[in-house]
Amino acid sequence: MAICPECYSDKPRITPLLQAHHCLEDHRQYICSQCGRIICAEVDELGKYRARFPFKTLQIAQYYLRAAEVIHKSTCEIYELKDTFGRTVYRIFKDRTDLETYLEKNPNRQLSKKTAVYVSPQYKTCKPDQLRYLKPEEIQRYLAEKGIK
Repeated sequence: MAICPECYSDKPRITPLLQAHHCLEDHRQYICSQCGRIICAEVDELGKYRARFPFKTLQIAQYYLRAAEVIHKSTCEIYELKDTFGRTVYRIFKDRTDLETYLEKNPNRQLSKKTAVYVSPQYKTCKPDQLRYLKPEEIQRYLAEKGIK
């Protein structure tokens, strides 16, 4: 399958990666209008959300990039960071200012490269019905398509 122009994935049932049933049932989701992939777009009371977490690989960060775009209503950037133990992670930021604010608050993290390793090609608005909680039958159908019972 080709890479989806809307959600940047070639795997339309790859997300959620962890605790799929819980995530689909309890979190607000973004539904890609092109391939139907569902991406966690839940924002908690502290402003935290799945796409804001560190990711082990660039590819995993790209799976959540579209949700970050929808939350921020703008293009986003993925940066490669290293911590003081030498571990590499990838994080999504709204822009360079967002990254710099994060680095000021987290002195144990440093940029691996001076520029973003991936930038959204362009922001596309989403329709209201693409960002919502799923119905039970939608969850069951998606999990079945994902190969989870």
